[in-house]
Amino acid sequence: CAYVLLFTGTIEHFSSLSCAPAQSLESPAFCALSKRWQIKCFPAGAGDTYSWFVSVAVVLLDTRAAPFRAKFQLAIIDVSG
Repeated sequence: CAYVLLFTGTIEHFSSLSCAPAQSLESPAFCALSKRWQIKCFPAGAGDTYSWFVSVAVVLLDTRAAPFRAKFQLAIIDVSG
């Protein structure tokens, strides 16, 4: 059985953000599969080693949830074309 969730968010002026490596932008919490989640975006990477990359993580906020596997797809779209 597959579950599909669409979460859409916008980061205004992404290319002009000044973030340090490992500094994240966080989405509001959302529910999927009866669990609370959050998307974290690291515009300057998840650490110094990855400072040339954008890192994105889907974080399970319910720390008492039983371990399980989830698969997700991500699309980053430049609205200006």
